[in-house]
Amino acid sequence: MRFALVLVAGCAAQSARPVEPVVELAPPIATFRWALAPVACHENGRSTIDTCEQNLSLRESELVAVYTPTDDTSMLAVIRYDGHLGAPLRWQQNLTIGPSPHSAVVTVVRHAAIVAAISNGAARVVAIDNIRGRVLGTATIVGEGARSVQLEVINDYARIHVRTATGGVVAVMHPRTARVITQRTIDERSIFEHQIGMPDSVEAIGDVSLQWETGRLVVRRGAAWKKYVRMVHLPEEQSLHRATLQRAGDRMLVTVHDVERNRIEVLALDHATGAEQWRSTLTSNPRRVANVLVHTAIDADQLIVAGETDPDRFACTIGIADGVERACVERFEPTRPANLLDEIIELETAEARGEP
Repeated sequence: MRFALVLVAGCAAQSARPVEPVVELAPPIATFRWALAPVACHENGRSTIDTCEQNLSLRESELVAVYTPTDDTSMLAVIRYDGHLGAPLRWQQNLTIGPSPHSAVVTVVRHAAIVAAISNGAARVVAIDNIRGRVLGTATIVGEGARSVQLEVINDYARIHVRTATGGVVAVMHPRTARVITQRTIDERSIFEHQIGMPDSVEAIGDVSLQWETGRLVVRRGAAWKKYVRMVHLPEEQSLHRATLQRAGDRMLVTVHDVERNRIEVLALDHATGAEQWRSTLTSNPRRVANVLVHTAIDADQLIVAGETDPDRFACTIGIADGVERACVERFEPTRPANLLDEIIELETAEARGEP
């Protein structure tokens, strides 16, 4: 789908300027992703905090912040500063989403500030034009039972993740219209926020084996069939493709952590014929998890793929029948302060007291 931007001439004598068409990227799938440590909006578009800076739609010195209300008001204040906290305001938008809103988060995508918060168990999202500050639209993702909310930007779309009493809800929203394109409910059993013990990586099950053969990573079922999974040119490159094997009914599941490309891919092969049933790439980024510590396990109708270092870890679940990723939970050490506003206020307070 393509959209063209049209410039309206101020007068008839002004010549029209050619405008390049804007290509609309395909919306992402509704995968539930949850961060157990604070993540700022400039890190892959993820946001679990109430400030946003250094985003592609912002200059380095600019800041968008959402302020939770005081005891005497239920209004959220969203402010864009032309600079850091205390700089002149570009705009301010006061939002009323319900009584006693909490857990407010913000990110920026396609020149729209996306703000989410919870009120009376309802998770609501507001899209605000980041240039003029006008409200573009609103959406309710969860009507009741919402506990916490996080935001993410993928393919120029906003993905809203809501933790509920029974699991999670994820919605994909167009940032310029606030239209919810797709929404999905995730059961609690697919969301692993706790530490999980994983078995050693499996490389042979019955008559099916997974091994390197002259530069190729091969899945082989005796003399019945073989499937090439990876190919390398040098023996030392084999360690960059950590693989493990699982069997679930009539499917053999092969998981490969490609360290060079920073991705984890899962293939489902028919046990009888070796034919590929589906292929899925995890949306979780395993770049900071050692490949030797990636493990897999079967849990009823889903495959668990987990990796762990200290203190970073992740755990993702994929449906065995369809290869659709259900949830990914990550605990990565934050690379910056958890709350920029708290840090700035502390610095300004120390300055006022004359502290170094």
